[in-house]
Amino acid sequence: MSQIPTTPRARDPDFDPVPRSAPNATGAEESYLRLVANPFLAIAVVLLTLWSLRLIGRLPWAGGSKFALGVAVLMIGFVLGLRGLRYHCLDCGGSGRLTRWRSHLCPAVAERRLSGQARRWRGPTPGLQLLLILWVLVAIVVFIGPGSFRF
Repeated sequence: MSQIPTTPRARDPDFDPVPRSAPNATGAEESYLRLVANPFLAIAVVLLTLWSLRLIGRLPWAGGSKFALGVAVLMIGFVLGLRGLRYHCLDCGGSGRLTRWRSHLCPAVAERRLSGQARRWRGPTPGLQLLLILWVLVAIVVFIGPGSFRF
């Protein structure tokens, strides 16, 4: 009976652990991205939803179904408003959903990641930018007065 010679198995490099000196090993993706939050499409959806609710309130034929129509319009407006929250890349000019801003990769970002060189000015993340924009809009509405807005 002949024996088959066994050789040690070659290691697959895909299963090797990531070295700590690799670029972006810290998980700080935002240090390589230059993104701006863009909530203006979502704001337009909110204003359109409020205008639609006002129109539903004036419908003479709706009767008891005004509540159901209003809930449907609110749900559609909420979903479309969340999908309207966008980011804008200052490097490539690309745009995407705000929930996916960490996965944005364009040639300039890839070059910064490979070189390990973070962006020069670390501003707020797109989520914090969105929060600041919304606070400014609320301050403007409070300053002008809610009675000034007619739908």
